[in-house]
Parts: sequence; structure tokens; C-alpha cells
Amino acid sequence: MLIYNIGGFLSRPFWPYVAEITRICELWRNDTSFKAGHRELSAERYNGKGMMIGHNPAERLSRPSLGLVRENIRRGGMLIALVLGVGSILFFYQPALLCAGSSRALRHEIALLSIPGLRFLPPFPNPGTPQPKQDVESAGSGRTAIRDALEGVKTSNPQELAGALGITAGQINSEAFGTSEAGMKVLGDLDEDGVPEVVANWKPPEQGGNGTSTRAPNLYLLSWDGKAWRASHLMKVVNAFEIEILPGTESGERLMAVVVFQGSTAVPYPIIFEYQDHAARMLWDGRSDSSLYTGYDYGVVQFKKAEGGGFPEMLASGRADPGLLVFPKRSGADGRGFEETRIYAWRSDAYVPVETAYTPNPDYTLYRFIAALHLHNFQAAYSLIDPPQFLKTAKPSLKLFRERIEKDWPEFLDDQIFQVPGDSQISDSHVFTLMREDGKTYLYSPSFTAGPVYLLSGLNRKEVSE
Repeated sequence: MLIYNIGGFLSRPFWPYVAEITRICELWRNDTSFKAGHRELSAERYNGKGMMIGHNPAERLSRPSLGLVRENIRRGGMLIALVLGVGSILFFYQPALLCAGSSRALRHEIALLSIPGLRFLPPFPNPGTPQPKQDVESAGSGRTAIRDALEGVKTSNPQELAGALGITAGQINSEAFGTSEAGMKVLGDLDEDGVPEVVANWKPPEQGGNGTSTRAPNLYLLSWDGKAWRASHLMKVVNAFEIEILPGTESGERLMAVVVFQGSTAVPYPIIFEYQDHAARMLWDGRSDSSLYTGYDYGVVQFKKAEGGGFPEMLASGRADPGLLVFPKRSGADGRGFEETRIYAWRSDAYVPVETAYTPNPDYTLYRFIAALHLHNFQAAYSLIDPPQFLKTAKPSLKLFRERIEKDWPEFLDDQIFQVPGDSQISDSHVFTLMREDGKTYLYSPSFTAGPVYLLSGLNRKEVSE
């Protein structure tokens, strides 16, 4: 396969040489038929003067005598010479190897030079073979289409710009911009040249038919350079998104963020762009596999100006997913769970997490209590209760607390996963459950002191039927 593919791309004078090398190597591997094969090769392919005949008699390739070749092979030296010869061809004719496809004449020559007994693997598809359909929604095709659409716009008027893109007045600065298939939003004057930059959610119309396109739209930043509108491709739009202009830096970077919401739980993923010379380029993508960013279900991403004038801090907030206490996934602030905020700082060329904070509430206390007992850290768990109320004694102690846990609630010391039920009919808003392996189900009803500390003041357990 390798030799055939190489031969298919080499210029015409070198294919006979490669084919002949292949034939000799095959005959050499079968020594019993070497002499007969050599005579057949000599009779068919040589004219008696040491010249190999190609499909065009005017084109001849000077070759050494076959007697010398056979003798060299038997001595073992020819094998080394063949390897060095092929290596030299590949080295000095590398540009020929990079040619895309082969001409009809070259394919015809390959057919004429087929030697009896020489096996070829299936060739490359010829130029007439139908190829797999290419992705018509590539960013490259989109850039070409929007450049063509912008060619006729000779003013900086956003209304005329929208008309050239087929965007109606109702689709400009619409509240549904981040969820619609077409629209335009005025960002502001990023470069302070008197003309505001805009972003367009746009896809070109299909040729023919009713002009309706079934392709996904693309998001572009459009900037007026004084003579024409320039388009920078930001991303393909497959999810809802938001756009935010970020605080500038002391060194003059102009930054913007596109936050994409992915999945059924709308996990936000930020993408950072830098604007310079009427163009935008991506600096960092939170969706990347190498990113250290973690998004939250129904979460929020915010930016605030950093001290010292550097890149702004990024704050990602959402419902925590602690693991030992599983909360139902719900949107809105009325659901169970507690908020987690992760602070990211710009380091070199990416955002990295530097701090994590939690919003105190009863569920946060409950999770910490379960986690401490899971690790058999009785001291930490004891600090999360109101000892007199929880232990129902005027003389509480850490020793008494440990004895009570080991006797009355030993399941907290095992590898158990507790759950918050999704049944809204349960009157106690802080209940949680445990489904044991023996088939029993426990329902726990905790009580807490007033905030902002929210210490556990009691914990009742009862067995319930599923």
C-alpha cells in the first residue's frame, strides 16, 4: 500500500523505478521462482539493451543489467541499496508526494506498468468518485457569506447594516437576542472611534427555494473601520447565550465575554475575546478540555474589576453538588441546597480558580455535619450543633455527643449517600432521607437555630414505607 501510494504521487520518470523495485523484492522473497520470474520480467519489460520500456517509448529510464541486480540481491547488498534508493526519492521529491491526487495520464501509466504477479491494494478514489458531503456550516463558508453581504454597506449606520443582513427593526436589541436565530445587538463604542460595535446572530439564506436556511446561525462581531464593516466570527450558535463587555485593563485590553448556556440545566460556560484593530480574537474558552472552569446547574457568571487594573475577576455561582447529600435539580432560589461561588483570576493566558465561598443556610450546615461524621471528625460535627438543645442535657460534652452518634445514628459513620426528597408535599422544608441496603428508608427531620449561624438544634429519625 505504501509503495503504491508513493508511486501514485511521484512524477512519471520515477514510477517505473518504484514498480520494478517492488517486483524484485517480491521475487526475492520467493527464491524458488526467482529465476523464472526474472526471465519473464526480462522478456516483457526490457528491450535487450538494459532499458526499461514504459508506455511511451520515447521516455526511457536507464537501468543496470538484471544479472548484476540478481547477483547483488543474492549477496544481500541490493536490499540495502533499494532501501537507500527509495529513501533518497522520498527525501528529494517530497513536494511531489504532497500533490493531491494523480492525473489521468499517470493512472493510465500505472495500469500499463502492471507486472504479472505484482499485487496492488485498492487505489485512491479518482477525481470522479463522489466524496462525502462536506459540512456546509463551516465557519469559513459563513465568513465568506457575511463578507459578501457587507460589501454593499458603505455607511456606518446600524439600520442600513441590519437591512443588508436581512435583520428587521424588531430584531435589533431585542430581549430575545440570545435565544433567537437572527438578530443584532449594539454593544457600544469599544474603540472610541465614534461608531459603536455590534454583534449579529446571523445565517445566510439558502440559494433557491423559499430562501429559508436550515443551518445553525453564527455569531459575529461587526466593526466599522472608517470605510467598511469588518466581521469577526465568534462562534456557531447552538445554545442560548449572553454577551457582556468586561471592565478594561490598565494596559488597554478591551475585553468581551460570551456566556453560553448548555444542557437542560443551563450550565453557563464563558468565552473571553479581546477586541483590537476592529477585530475580535478568542483568548480563553471555558468549554475547553484543558480549562479549569467548573459550571453549575442554573448557574450565573459575573465579572468585576480586579484590583491593580489587571484582567477582571470572574465569579461563577450556582447550586453546590456536594455528593454526600444529593439535592434535586431545580431552577430558582426556592429550591433546596446551598450556593457555592468560585472566584477565578487571570493567570498568564487562562482563568484559574483561586477561592471558593459558600452562602450559609440550614442545608449548608446539614451538609457539613454529614461530611464531618462521614470522616469520623466528631470535633468538627460537634461545632455545628447547639450542644444543650441537640443532646437535650444541661451538661453536654464531646464524649456524650460521640456516644449518642455511635448508638442512635451509626449510619452517619458509614459510607452512605443521603438524599433530599423532591416531594413538595412534605411540610418540613429541611427533611432528608436515607435508603438503606436492607430495604429500610429513614426520614430525618432536623431543626436549626436562627441565622446567620444556623446550628443544628435537633435531629429526629423515623422509618417510613416507600
